[in-house]
Amino acid sequence: DSFVFGFADNGSVLDRGCGVVTYQNPKGTFPNLTTIDFGTGCTDINGREKKGKLLISITGEMKLQGSSRTITPENFFVDGVRVEGTRTLTNIGPDASGFLCFTRVVDNQKLTFPDGASATWSSSTKLCQIEGGTTKERIDDVFTITGTSSGVNRKGVNFNAQITEALTKKVSCPWFVKGKSKVSDATREVSIDYGNGSCDKKAVVTLPNGNTKEILIRRWW
Repeated sequence: DSFVFGFADNGSVLDRGCGVVTYQNPKGTFPNLTTIDFGTGCTDINGREKKGKLLISITGEMKLQGSSRTITPENFFVDGVRVEGTRTLTNIGPDASGFLCFTRVVDNQKLTFPDGASATWSSSTKLCQIEGGTTKERIDDVFTITGTSSGVNRKGVNFNAQITEALTKKVSCPWFVKGKSKVSDATREVSIDYGNGSCDKKAVVTLPNGNTKEILIRRWW
């Protein structure tokens, strides 16, 4: 995600070092509307420049089943790219293994790049917290992610993407550390293997002709 924000159990936004946070109602009460105002631009702890606003509607404490939060951008940019569309995260309770899980629905996401090109997509994924659920710290949290997405890329080509082996994301690492996915259009399919759990930029891509190559994951655009 280009704009995922941590939340404390009381629904307050965890400090990311960029943006002014305000609450429509007293912090920790629900429902509530949180606004993060990045003004004309500031740089967060991950080195990304953000400007504009994010409006975050929260129905209840996210640790409680049934609670949800919806993030809506308002004239919002990340590294010069305009971001539009909503993202809704909903607590669906524990899975069969007892891990706390969430659904994440991305609706009509649109990225408009500085050169005027744009990409759009929607997705439906499931996130389950497999580590760190018993501690207050966020740095030890680990999630698995499954699901699908579809859209149109910057070249106007329709695509479909599917996570074929659950992706593993550590809060302590900026990249996926494990899992597989594939992306296809009408004629081609490319798969990506993110590795065996190590925190690094490396991934292995399998090309349509069956050849494989190691790549380094670059900036998000």
